[in-house]
Amino acid sequence: DHFFGLTSVYNSEAVKSVDFHKGAFPARYGGRLSSIIDVTTRDGNLDKWGGQFNMGLVKSSLNIGGPIIKNKSSIMVSARRTWVDVLWKPFTKDPSFNFYDVNAKANYILDNNNRLYVSFYKGRDAIKSKIDDGYISTQWGNTIGSAKWNSVVHSRLFVNTILTYSLFKYRLDDTRQVIEYGTISNSNDYTGISTINEVSLKTQANWDATATQKVEFGYRYAHSVFVPVSVKSNSFYQSSGIVTPISTKFSTNEVMLFVEDNIQVNEKWIVRPGIHWATWFNKDFNYSALQPRFYTAYYLAAQHLLHGSFTQMTQYLHLVNNNSYGLPTDFWIPSTSIIEPEESLMGTIGYKGTPLKNFEYNIDLYYKDVRGVVMYNIGKDLF
Repeated sequence: DHFFGLTSVYNSEAVKSVDFHKGAFPARYGGRLSSIIDVTTRDGNLDKWGGQFNMGLVKSSLNIGGPIIKNKSSIMVSARRTWVDVLWKPFTKDPSFNFYDVNAKANYILDNNNRLYVSFYKGRDAIKSKIDDGYISTQWGNTIGSAKWNSVVHSRLFVNTILTYSLFKYRLDDTRQVIEYGTISNSNDYTGISTINEVSLKTQANWDATATQKVEFGYRYAHSVFVPVSVKSNSFYQSSGIVTPISTKFSTNEVMLFVEDNIQVNEKWIVRPGIHWATWFNKDFNYSALQPRFYTAYYLAAQHLLHGSFTQMTQYLHLVNNNSYGLPTDFWIPSTSIIEPEESLMGTIGYKGTPLKNFEYNIDLYYKDVRGVVMYNIGKDLF
């Protein structure tokens, strides 16, 4: 979320469609244990230019798009920024907070069977608060760029290849000061930074094997560089002015393979078995996990559907929270030779009814067992 949860991180003006999975995860998804929000952003209009500007109580937004080459190539740009900090400023400078984000997407039709997409996202939140005779400020956000090649290899075979770069960055500055005998000293002056850089390549293929059988398969490779903690501090050496840097940096590799078969057994019965395999490694460790998936659905009648699933998931990242500053502080710690991956087993059974054309309801039961969750000791400083 942006802005303490008052604004979604997803810009609705840039969103084309959303798929939400709270269970029965398809085999193509991996590396996480929770629910999945799969968002597709809008394409620019290939025929004409257009746009809109909106101003609300919390934020303003601008959305514009149109053809670069008519009926051949287009672009879409959507940006938002809060302006509450501007209204807040005449009354008080403490605290100050703001956010912005930018979505951009361009596409080019190579021919009837091939299309190229280039996408960009950048979002950032910032909070600054005065404490004693100094201040604490924090900033966090993501930068993402991707290129996707969409190809129709055959009338029954469809392939997506995606190259992605992403950067997550969190920064905390603490410049609280102490006055002794008329002299100002930075007794707790430090800057803490946490980052994740990742480059990945993914190929996903959809094959209509028969009229009743659709197969999805693919792979993904990712190389990540983690700096969970990087600190520059002079809190212990303020008399000599020595700055002490503390930094932990290492890289990891992830390889993922998946295959899934969606089978229409008959008019009422669907089964979807799948397998997801992933390995997380560098020179010091290697974690591999085979993660089976299974989903089935049976129509009792046109308006009544019974469904069930089993999913095994593995997550190689650990989210560490700490609220000692009263500010959002989320750190991502990777699995290492000491910290093992998180794992989950999840089973679901449910019923969906559609009594009316525009109304449906779901009743789901689930069991979920999560292991290997990393928690922070109470009272510890985040850095």
